[in-house]
Amino acid sequence: MMLMFAGCSILGEPKPTGGYWKNTSGEQIAILPFVVHSLTDTPLPEENTVEKLREADRGTGILLQRDFYRYCLRHMNKFQYATSFIQDPNDTNAKLRSQGVSMEDLEDKDLEEVSRLLGVDGVVCGYIDHRYADKRVVSGFFNGGLRGQVLIESNIYWYDVSKERRRWKYRAQLPKSKSGEKDDYALTKDLLREATSRFPY
Repeated sequence: MMLMFAGCSILGEPKPTGGYWKNTSGEQIAILPFVVHSLTDTPLPEENTVEKLREADRGTGILLQRDFYRYCLRHMNKFQYATSFIQDPNDTNAKLRSQGVSMEDLEDKDLEEVSRLLGVDGVVCGYIDHRYADKRVVSGFFNGGLRGQVLIESNIYWYDVSKERRRWKYRAQLPKSKSGEKDDYALTKDLLREATSRFPY
């Protein structure tokens, strides 16, 4: 009886499943800093220039890059995948700086070239829009008396150099918190958690 229970417990253990790679494949990808577009509904103080707001978005983009990496590591550890599959974001950003590539450059730069500069086989790109208008709601009636809902949209994909195409993509939206229980950053992290749970491990 004890042997039977022991056998069942072994069979019941989660095993690594899915996966576009194997632990011994040597393939590696990098997560680029996310591109973030924000919008505030309140009048801006004079000291908040457009450049300062852009700088804040760039800082948020790096935080989201690290969040995405951290959430990926949780899944990879769970399924016993080699964590070396994803380049450490600190190494990624240091390599970009050493090559003179700024965050502004990344939006227009060829992804194959970026992958080559980083020494990886592909990159994960993330675009977060905090000002995405809900197209299902008709706004603007009665001289602006009715406002359409504003969403947070995530658009994340994995570009594979060898395949010369997007290997995986995730796009989703969440309504902004009206009660103030969660700020935009916290809601965006919810989107990233969902995205990493759907990443093709």
